Amino acid sequence: MPLLLFTGSGMSASAAGSHLTPMLLGMVVGAVVMGRRLSRGKGTHRRLALTSTGLAFVGLVLMSTLGEGASILATDGTIVLVGLGLGGMLATFGSAVQGAVPPNMLGAATSSLSFYRSVGGMLGVAAAGAVLTNRLRERLSDAVSFDASSPGISVQLPPNWLGSVQLDPRSVSDGQSTEVVAELARSGLDRPVAEALAEAFPSALTGAIGEVFLVTAAVVVLAFGLSLFLRSESDEETG
Repeated sequence: MPLLLFTGSGMSASAAGSHLTPMLLGMVVGAVVMGRRLSRGKGTHRRLALTSTGLAFVGLVLMSTLGEGASILATDGTIVLVGLGLGGMLATFGSAVQGAVPPNMLGAATSSLSFYRSVGGMLGVAAAGAVLTNRLRERLSDAVSFDASSPGISVQLPPNWLGSVQLDPRSVSDGQSTEVVAELARSGLDRPVAEALAEAFPSALTGAIGEVFLVTAAVVVLAFGLSLFLRSESDEETG
């Protein structure tokens, strides 16, 4: 999300990063609300897990629609929605795991939950990075092929260039950076192709990020389906 705001809305790095605060606040609120409902017996693990994953799914789908020039209100609203879902999942799944084991296994169960969450996060970041890189490369190739009026052109990006501009997308955010165009031209690309590549980068990046959000939403759908199998004492009592 900071990368999207940095490139699509022209924010500074610090301003873009500050927009993660609504998500953190949403996570706190989501965890507290779901935790209180569980403690008061006003919801089963299954029901609250389905609610939380549903909120996260809707938020991620809405995130995928955000592009260049998206309003701050819409951006922060979707971030809060995702945060509510994530916070609810943390509280609900943690409670479900602890309620499924005997007291002498609470420590092992809680540490296992943290371990699997860390593994999932590591795999998720790797998968998201791969999707972002591949889709960005394809979008740039399509845009440059169109602009260069050369169907089928294959853009070979300079080594490490894609990673460097992802770390500093402002270097090509205006599409008119003579330094970037010169660097691309020196790498062997024709100058018209280099100019088209720099010009297309902001739009291609925001589109690729949107696709990453959709892939993440698909993973949340899987979590939603698995939540249907959650069982707890309150589930059994209510049938």
